[in-house]
Parts: sequence; C-alpha cells; structure tokens
Amino acid sequence: MKEEEAAESEAVVEVEQPLEHLILDKSVGKYQVVELISFRAKHLRTLEECRHLTQTEVLELAMREVLSGKLSEDELYQELLVAPSSVVKKDDKAAKKK
Repeated sequence: MKEEEAAESEAVVEVEQPLEHLILDKSVGKYQVVELISFRAKHLRTLEECRHLTQTEVLELAMREVLSGKLSEDELYQELLVAPSSVVKKDDKAAKKK
C-alpha cells in the first residue's frame, strides 16, 4: 500500500518546462496573450513577495504563469475588463511623456 502511494506521489511531480518551450507550444492566440502577460506582470509588481524581483524576473514569472495554464486566460480577460482604467492605461501616459 505504501509503495503505491509513493509511486503516485512521484507521478504527480511536474517538471517545469523552459519558458522557450511554453512560448513555442502556444499555437493559438500567441500574440493576443501578450496583453494578458503585461497585465499580470503589472499586478505581480504590486505584490510584496515580488518586490525584490527585477522587471525581467517579474515578466518571466508572468509569462510562465499565463503560458503554463497556471492562470486561466479567460479569468485574466475578465480581470482585465473590470480593472480600473488607471491600472490598464498607466504605462500609456508614461509613453506619451517621452
């Protein structure tokens, strides 16, 4: 009985795919998901546990979460739609100043 449980627990362990594989495996909506990744990265930057990460690390984390399916694209779209416009348009104002 214990051998079966040990075998099952070993089978559950997932190997994290490299980010490049996740990007290449995305066959549909590869370019539409960029908006979701950007939105997720903005959210991650506000979290205390991500404050020590660089922008590149935050972006990679957001890409991994969205492309791996850890977060549902439909749920992210819903969050994006109900997000205050100040959160969504924040970077647009910075781009216009340049």
